[in-house]
Amino acid sequence: MDHGRTGLMEYFARLPEMSYRALNGGEMGYLSTMRRNRRATWALPAVVVLLASGCAVTGSPGDQSTSKQRDAFKVILLSSPTGLDAPLFYGVDKGIFKEHGVDLSIQFGTGSQAAYDAVASGRADAGVTVYSAVVLNSANKGELISFGSLHQVDSAGILVSESSKVTSVAGLKGKTLLAAPGSATRKMLPVLLSRAGLNEKDVTVKDVSLSAMYATYAAGQGDGMVTVLPNSVPLVKDKRPSVPLSFIDNGIIQPGLNLVAKPADLREKRDVYVRFLAALSEAESAADGDSDGAVEAVTKKAPQLDKDVAAGQFAAGKEFRCWSKAAVGSSPLLLPDPLWRDGVSVFEEAKMIDKGSVRISDFFTNDIAAAAVKDSKSKAASCR
Repeated sequence: MDHGRTGLMEYFARLPEMSYRALNGGEMGYLSTMRRNRRATWALPAVVVLLASGCAVTGSPGDQSTSKQRDAFKVILLSSPTGLDAPLFYGVDKGIFKEHGVDLSIQFGTGSQAAYDAVASGRADAGVTVYSAVVLNSANKGELISFGSLHQVDSAGILVSESSKVTSVAGLKGKTLLAAPGSATRKMLPVLLSRAGLNEKDVTVKDVSLSAMYATYAAGQGDGMVTVLPNSVPLVKDKRPSVPLSFIDNGIIQPGLNLVAKPADLREKRDVYVRFLAALSEAESAADGDSDGAVEAVTKKAPQLDKDVAAGQFAAGKEFRCWSKAAVGSSPLLLPDPLWRDGVSVFEEAKMIDKGSVRISDFFTNDIAAAAVKDSKSKAASCR
């Protein structure tokens, strides 16, 4: 797999002149750069905290439904809505899910584990999680299966203050890093350092709660922070100019956001899940051609979400969907096996799970997504 390199440094150099609204159109570049060696030009998303985790939304009153029976289907998000979720809301707003016989309800979430638990307990048919939740739960005898990809690749890394003069992971020796205790990114830090010829004794790691992380770093504490780069950049760029060092850019490849469900549900209601994914793929493709409409759809249901921020998040989300040249022409719903293998090997190396304690076939399948692509190939989203 050709991992390539990110364009985040170029992004930082251009950051003051960029606006989320200006990035609604055109080709974005972060993962495109990694896939095609192009310079990055997209705006990274901000974290938007909405106090609406208990809310759910369904189709709008104006939806044109057909007379055929529709199956109720509930999805719980990773968090409160962001621009990354725009295709789901757009699909509801435009009646795409109803056209596939799916009456979709979208539940706002409070984290990967909460989404995982909601699906496991039967309170949702599918949940949006990060891949680490799937792997770690599987190691602890969790039974949910990833059946569809939303974003094929993750974007963890270290954000380092420009004043530190650090431009590589090797340059972190002697520096102080902020990290959220117990987080997957914190646990993978030793692997990142090791691949740069360092160990944990070469840096000072200061534990800071996730809720206080951005404010603490922006206030000048520490030389850098271990974080998810797209979330962190907009929150600190005005107060503390920084340089990103991505895990991906340093050989740590991990899957991104995915959908999970119960194995029994995937067997017994397979047709519903296939139709749901087929509709989602069509919604992604249609939303790509109507960025303003996609942003309008998500902000209508989450009015606290700034439209310009949502636009930037949606643009970035397009670039997370696909990874590797081998994916070109295929569906972003399908997650390449090598990504899962790479992700599991990193977890084993970081001693987050015992070697051989999980089998990919126990928690991952492309079967539902492959059927959905076949069912909706004429309108489905495609990796470019």
